[in-house]
Amino acid sequence: MARGTRGTWKSWTDQVTFTRTSGESSDNAKYPPGPSTHGAFEMVRGRKRVLVAAAIVVTATFFAAAFAYGYRDSDGWFVQSVEVCDTRCNDVATAIDDSGLVHVVFQGMVDQRWVVRHAVRSDGDWDVSTVGPAAQSIYGLKLYIDTDSKVHVLWCETDEGFVYAYSTSEGFENIAVQIEDFKEGATVMDSSGSVHGLCSIQRLVTSSWPDYWDWEFQHWTVTADEWALAGTSEHPNGTSFPSVAGLMAQEDGEIRALVAYRQNVTETPFRAVADVTDSGLVIGDPFMGGDDITIRDAELDSQGNMHLVAERYEPGSMYQHCYFDGEYWCFESVDYAGDSSWTGVDLVIDGQDRIYMAYIQQSFAFESSWLKIAEKTDDGWTFTVIQDSGSAFGYDKPALAIDDEGVYHISHFVFDDTNENVMTYANMDSDEVLVEGLRAAAIWTALAAVIGWPTAFAAMRWRRMRTEKRERLDSLGLYDHNLK
Repeated sequence: MARGTRGTWKSWTDQVTFTRTSGESSDNAKYPPGPSTHGAFEMVRGRKRVLVAAAIVVTATFFAAAFAYGYRDSDGWFVQSVEVCDTRCNDVATAIDDSGLVHVVFQGMVDQRWVVRHAVRSDGDWDVSTVGPAAQSIYGLKLYIDTDSKVHVLWCETDEGFVYAYSTSEGFENIAVQIEDFKEGATVMDSSGSVHGLCSIQRLVTSSWPDYWDWEFQHWTVTADEWALAGTSEHPNGTSFPSVAGLMAQEDGEIRALVAYRQNVTETPFRAVADVTDSGLVIGDPFMGGDDITIRDAELDSQGNMHLVAERYEPGSMYQHCYFDGEYWCFESVDYAGDSSWTGVDLVIDGQDRIYMAYIQQSFAFESSWLKIAEKTDDGWTFTVIQDSGSAFGYDKPALAIDDEGVYHISHFVFDDTNENVMTYANMDSDEVLVEGLRAAAIWTALAAVIGWPTAFAAMRWRRMRTEKRERLDSLGLYDHNLK
């Protein structure tokens, strides 16, 4: 007995004529069609539309979620790696030129010797070059950019002297001086573009018995592309171990310094403000003393008043803002520095005398740290935190610059999870943060498209094959509509 069937489709809605062959009868008979398949095909189309819509919704959801994640993860900051260095560094400076380009100078290392590196950011990329020759140690980096976008870099070399470098069309030119009996110094460029260096001299005199130490301050300037000694000054009578904690230039070009000395070998160090004049160093009365205080940075406001950031142990490590208000010295605690005293602070005073501090707050106990910016307001200090941007057990000194739009630009070193020391730059430019979030979202969206759409089409094909099978069975009257 033959069990096959054959038939011919006339239209979607017409009846279907079937000829059945049977061993029992040779007569042809017409059977009425099974249930109409029009609704089934409409159901397929509807399901396709639903699946397509679902795939679009899934992709859009991935896009929105990824964008939100990328934006949230940046925490309002755009973060970018500048260069991977061989080891930890502890000195950075940042400045913005008149064209809005960000410049950073920092310590790098080549063949186990320190070098100064300069990086400039243009169109989102960094161009990095070496500024000066290698040295055993570098500190006190300062960066200036004039109206012609010429870059000027100053620093000290431990036990050596001063270095001044400036950019040319072919790279950087260096002017260095080795100073005999150099102990400690600082540099500055004044408003006229003149370069100054102030250092303390520690000279052992053996020509008479008993031997003794001779101390003095030396003022150096750059003249005709050479460092020249501009004057010497004795340290205050009855004191010893003089040092230079900071050198600053007023808006009128006058130079002021922060110096330290001890009343004798056993007493604690005192700090005093000094004016650098043509006739020598004029040192004022000491205003701060103690071995538990470290001066991290010093700047002048538009009135010529000095501001300091001091780190004091009491018994925890605290950052203090110390300033002269024209009549008295004032001291105020700013923030808990952590249980580490190895970090640095960058003090910034803008053209409106607004005061900012950029620093890393560390915790040895929790093996973590936080990069923070503090701004002084009429109501006290407000804080901006970049989470997970610092690194524990470090010697990081961040560098802060603020552009004309009030956007923060900050550079510092990060010791990342792969044990690499990375020179890192971050800003709060909303456009760059938005682009970064969109970039992260695009990656997740592409992943969603690669995975989601093939999955959706596979589901559509499976549904279609399942529906066609049902229709064939339904046309033969073999499909049980009561089956779930």
